[in-house]
Amino acid sequence: MQNVLLSLRNLKLRFVLIYLSGLMLMRKFEKRDKVLAASIQNITEIQQNMQTNQTELRKEYDQNTRMRVFEFALKVIKVQNENFKKIISTELWVFKHLRRIQQQRQQYQKKQ
Repeated sequence: MQNVLLSLRNLKLRFVLIYLSGLMLMRKFEKRDKVLAASIQNITEIQQNMQTNQTELRKEYDQNTRMRVFEFALKVIKVQNENFKKIISTELWVFKHLRRIQQQRQQYQKKQ
């Protein structure tokens, strides 16, 4: 009878030990789950930050390309303005000389 009681007591102790070890494992898994959840959250935050950084970089790149295009357009306009000024100055020079020639003709015709 004592053997039966001892064996029952041992079984109870074993079940208690198994139960406690199960609880300990569950706590470890819960801690691991919390750590995993936190790391997953950190990874998603990092991914979101990377996406926002990429969109900001794209915006900056777009702005830089717009500025480059604008600067190039300004250079072209400056060159065109210089060419236009040259054309106008030559036209003014020709106009002045034509006016002189006309005045000289008129003076010559008046003399005759």
